[in-house]
Amino acid sequence: MKAGVVAHGVVTALIGILFVQASWRANPAKAGGIGKAFSWLVNQPYGQVLVAAICVGLIAFALFSFVNAGYRVIPKVSGGDIETLAVRLASKVRHAT
Repeated sequence: MKAGVVAHGVVTALIGILFVQASWRANPAKAGGIGKAFSWLVNQPYGQVLVAAICVGLIAFALFSFVNAGYRVIPKVSGGDIETLAVRLASKVRHAT
C-alpha cells in the first residue's frame, strides 16, 4: 500500500509544480489539474509507463482507503465532559419532542 501513497504524492507534487510554474509566469491560465499533469507527464520519456504506474498506485491507494474506512477501529472516547455526535443528536430529539 506504500505504492499508493507514493503515487498520490507524485500526482500532488506534479500539480504543485504546475501551479508554481503558473505563478512564476504570472499566468493563472497555465495552472492545471490532474488532467494537465498527466498530459505533461505522458509527453516525457517513458511517460506512458510512468502514467500507468501512477494509475496503478492510485488504484492501490483507493483500495487501501476503502479497506481502512471499512475496518478501522476507532476507540470510543470516554468521559462525562465529552459530547459525542450521538449525545448531541439525542439531546436535540428530546428537546424537539
